[in-house]
Amino acid sequence: MQKRWGYYLLSLTALVVLTGAGCGKGASPEAQAAAKPITLEYWSVAHDSKIMGELTAKYQTVVRSYVTIKFRRYRPEEFEQKLLEALAEDRGPDVITIHNTWVGKYQSKLAPMPANVTVARVYTKGGKLRKEQVTEIQNIPTPTIRQLDERFVQTVKADVVRNDDAGKPQVWGLPMALDTMVLFYNQDLLDQANIPQAPTTWTELQEAIIATTRYDNDGGIVQAGGAFGTGKNTDRAGDILTALLMQNGAAMSDTRGRATFNLVPAGVRTQESPALEALRFYTDFGNPGKQGYTWNNTMESSLDAFSRGKAAFFFGYAYHIPLLKARAPKLNYRILSMPQLNPAKSENVANYWIESVSKKTQHPNEAWDFVNFLTQAQQADYYTEKSRKPTALRASVDKQLQNPDLTPFASQVTTAKSWYHGRNPAAADTALVEMIDFIHENRALEETEDIFTTAIERAISKINQSL
Repeated sequence: MQKRWGYYLLSLTALVVLTGAGCGKGASPEAQAAAKPITLEYWSVAHDSKIMGELTAKYQTVVRSYVTIKFRRYRPEEFEQKLLEALAEDRGPDVITIHNTWVGKYQSKLAPMPANVTVARVYTKGGKLRKEQVTEIQNIPTPTIRQLDERFVQTVKADVVRNDDAGKPQVWGLPMALDTMVLFYNQDLLDQANIPQAPTTWTELQEAIIATTRYDNDGGIVQAGGAFGTGKNTDRAGDILTALLMQNGAAMSDTRGRATFNLVPAGVRTQESPALEALRFYTDFGNPGKQGYTWNNTMESSLDAFSRGKAAFFFGYAYHIPLLKARAPKLNYRILSMPQLNPAKSENVANYWIESVSKKTQHPNEAWDFVNFLTQAQQADYYTEKSRKPTALRASVDKQLQNPDLTPFASQVTTAKSWYHGRNPAAADTALVEMIDFIHENRALEETEDIFTTAIERAISKINQSL
């Protein structure tokens, strides 16, 4: 295990020895200043405290002995409020975990990654008779924008690189892992429906949903084939619809970041836009007039239904696994990669967290040094192994493909994408959810009005207003 941590002390491009006595009595003022003890506050909502305790301990003992990391994990419902309050009062964290869609929202509060970090290394050298403490100044390069594509899967650069106020591209954070949407299924319910093989395409999924949906004498759903087709009571409904939009050929946004999925892409010959087809396909699962009707907006949340064995299929992420284990430890479920409309051209949805640095930190060099430490292969692999999350590193994908528990996720990370890069990701997600529910709420008007076009145009307007 020790070899995992040795890399960082070797990745140096410049060393300047300030003093042979280091921080001892004869140390120069420069050496004393460089090795002065500091504390970095690290706030997160996404990471396990035990795992992060192990990583921060290694950083403090192996890499920067003069740095103390105080890790604090908040509940999701309180994190952003606590963060904004702390930053407003100049007592906020130095290192912050933010969602990949939050970069635009928090960019004004973040410090971009510098080309190099200048930090100190304090160590003891000498034999049994005489030992001395040495302080060295290290000038360590950080990844260039070009190197991001070489190290991380493709969506990372698109998500973390934004122009600063001067119009210069900057890196605003780096990930330790990268989650992708997958299909969970209840093995027992499929067996009861005599489905020997789980579906891998949308067509097969439609057939399996019909076979696993159960109704009462009044036509009410007592067992859902799929826990999706609506908006508000379907976990990550916006992401499910986004996957369908991308798979059906919709161009989610233009080069300026404006939502354009309402348009028919150039060169595509079709009577309906890809977005209209995708929206109709998705909402048909919640349409009582369709054969594949399996879900409606009066039912419990999709996660609750699946965890209680009341739904055969559920779309989710790796982060749902511990939630399912806590709610239903005996649930017999399996996981498949996201169904594709065109298996030859996979389109998947990315959902992940990045480590960033506050603009108000008093220690930007050490803060970015710590972020780079966490996101290097040795630490990132340790994190994903312990947390059982998909990797964001290209070099680690093949290894995860050998792990059956991670294969469905890892097989998608190179084709996973995020598309919203504005300042209000919550508003954009809400617009997609409301677009879905608008169809169900206005189903009675379908014969006389184009409710699908209306729903899409409403969503486009709301999303572009949030940029």
